[in-house]
Amino acid sequence: MIKPITAEIIREYFESVAEEIIKTMVRASVSPIFNEAHDCSAGVFYYNGNQVGLVSRGDAVPVHIYACLTSVEACIQFFRGDLNDGDVILACDPFFGGTHIGDYTIIKPIFCNNKPVFFASVRAHMLDVGGP
Repeated sequence: MIKPITAEIIREYFESVAEEIIKTMVRASVSPIFNEAHDCSAGVFYYNGNQVGLVSRGDAVPVHIYACLTSVEACIQFFRGDLNDGDVILACDPFFGGTHIGDYTIIKPIFCNNKPVFFASVRAHMLDVGGP
């Protein structure tokens, strides 16, 4: 049985990780769509081998974070068994884990015992990426 205080400390840690991803994105960006409009979201997702669940999300655009979930699912499906420590995936296909062509998702698998268990993800709206 997990102790409630320990569970809360772990939950808050994951929340702070997602918030730090957003803060880093906003501070490091030269694009006003990020550093002024904050048109991005970040989250940490858990994969139990069957399904993906949202563990924490950064304070930004809520619609992006749930689209991140489908991007992480698409990433796992596409790279079935071929994800490695150090991989970083860029997903921007609106028909495969995306929402529309202007949203880019960056996904980083986090491994435990040589299995991808967590996925850190950031999704942002990119301006002027061209057409299909």
